[in-house]
Amino acid sequence: MQEGIRIRGLSKRFGDQQVLDRVDLDIARGEQRVILGRSGQGKSVLLKLIVGLLRADAGSILVDGEEVTRLGKQGLYRLRQRFSMVFQGGALFDSLTVCENVGLGLREHTRWSDAEIDARAERALEMVDLAGAGAKMPAELSGGMRKRASLARAIVTEPDYLLYDEPTTGLDPITSDAINQLIQRLDEELGVTSIVVTHDMASAFLVGERFALLNNGHFVFDGDAEEARTQTDGAIGQFVAGRSEGPLDSL
Repeated sequence: MQEGIRIRGLSKRFGDQQVLDRVDLDIARGEQRVILGRSGQGKSVLLKLIVGLLRADAGSILVDGEEVTRLGKQGLYRLRQRFSMVFQGGALFDSLTVCENVGLGLREHTRWSDAEIDARAERALEMVDLAGAGAKMPAELSGGMRKRASLARAIVTEPDYLLYDEPTTGLDPITSDAINQLIQRLDEELGVTSIVVTHDMASAFLVGERFALLNNGHFVFDGDAEEARTQTDGAIGQFVAGRSEGPLDSL
């Protein structure tokens, strides 16, 4: 069985906008992959295509040798059990306690008892340094705590793949650094494959091993962290340095 994610010729259009145009990308099992790009370049769309939340117009997505684009409802349900996503805003339910939020996936997809689920949720909260916060409501948490609770919910099901959609958006630099270090620690402890979508280069270099830059529907760079850091020319050089040279759509 081929391990990891293999994307070939992937295309997605919304109306007149071609978001992805025959893109290719490989993500090895155990890799910490960062997807870079300006806002609106299709980074989040790519994540949704990988887990089958959106259907591709053309192309192939293989996850450990299984073709995602051909899966039916049951196949997609089974595939998604192997993935967890950390959303930009945390996406916690305000009417549930933190512990109930973290254990929600287990309640929906297992036959475990409430006591077993609560114990598993509390262990996940401990892993993200939120021990003792399970009884709190989301409104009682700071932005960084909400993000950590979202991380706990993502890891409680012990996924093979963790997807992060702009994990440090809206956080101050110190809290962002703490979240990045937590992501790095979880990768090491859990041995998961991580895909981090971001336009924050400080975060990218802390959590990523390999980088891909998405621009105008295409991947215009694919390399390791050192290659990304040392590039001075082209789109990747501009993006890493955070400089504009002419119209943005010329990048």
